[in-house]
Amino acid sequence: MSIIQSDNKLIISTDDLREGMILAQEIIDHRGVRILAPGTVMSEAIIQKLQISSNTDSVFVYKPDDMAGHLSLSTQSTSSQAPSNAEKRIEELVDLASEQLKNKIFAADSEKLINVVHLNRITELIVETAFNTGELISYIMKIREHKDTLYKHSINVAALSCMLGKWLGYDNATLNILTRTAMLHDIGKTRIDSRILDKPSKLSDWEFNLVKKHSEIGYKMIRKINYMSESVSLGVLMHHEKEDGSGYPLGLYGYQIHPFAKVIAIADIFDALTSKRVYHRRTSPLSVLEIFQRKSYEKLDVKCTMNFVKNISSFYEGADVVLNTGEHAKIVKMNLNNISRPLILVGSDFIDLEKSNTLQIDDILPK
Repeated sequence: MSIIQSDNKLIISTDDLREGMILAQEIIDHRGVRILAPGTVMSEAIIQKLQISSNTDSVFVYKPDDMAGHLSLSTQSTSSQAPSNAEKRIEELVDLASEQLKNKIFAADSEKLINVVHLNRITELIVETAFNTGELISYIMKIREHKDTLYKHSINVAALSCMLGKWLGYDNATLNILTRTAMLHDIGKTRIDSRILDKPSKLSDWEFNLVKKHSEIGYKMIRKINYMSESVSLGVLMHHEKEDGSGYPLGLYGYQIHPFAKVIAIADIFDALTSKRVYHRRTSPLSVLEIFQRKSYEKLDVKCTMNFVKNISSFYEGADVVLNTGEHAKIVKMNLNNISRPLILVGSDFIDLEKSNTLQIDDILPK
């Protein structure tokens, strides 16, 4: 058996691979495309594929004593293990933040009764959540249908906005204000009849125009809260504005829109479209990211959108997916030029969806 040892890893010939061994380093093809991610558990089919068609003669695997701690997220997700402590913590934080937002902020009879201390505490919970990026994305993928839609959506948008703000290089103080703004972006909807907000059929023109007023209502509400930054009220007012001037309520163009509103717009659309609502079906995250790519040049801020697409798409590598054929597959490598057409592994076959005219991903399975 041809083995070279290095720290907690072994360099082993592909001829000597055995089922259950765990890959310790990515494997790339001759084009530089990753075909297997670290943490992949070797199966008979994968071993045969590597031995027959790969240009790799040897690979890194973990030593037996170190294997348990290096299972990939995608491998763990296919097992019947209970959620990790980090995932449980994320769920607890989101639930706690949603409950506090519902009972202490949105339920206030008057804007002047909204306690800034409570706002700060909820903001801290969300920021903590957003810094656990992988677990948060996994949680948001998993919880796509829930009660208290307004509150959970507000928390999700706040956490996603905080993540994007972090990727854009915002400092901690700015992240806190951005997160608070995103958390309150739909506060104006608390003053609109819930029967209209939750109506399963198409809204009438009058109802739709009423719902569109929520950003103006929210702006006026936040202006009345003591010690609130003007950036918060402007971000809430403008989060439905578009770069080409086609948004509402003011029809502003890109250069006139507050930076917070540009970030929140992306988080808002992503969470809304990937959630199941009474009035629409959920959309696959990859399809939403593809929509972002197509529309960013005219509707959404290009820098914010490309940053979001690039960073969040990387977390889907290793995810289990369902194809339009009903088959299950695994995403091996995302294609940033064609986001919904990644390289996938179906059984023992690697398939580049960009070159397939028949196969497509219908949905991403929760981890």
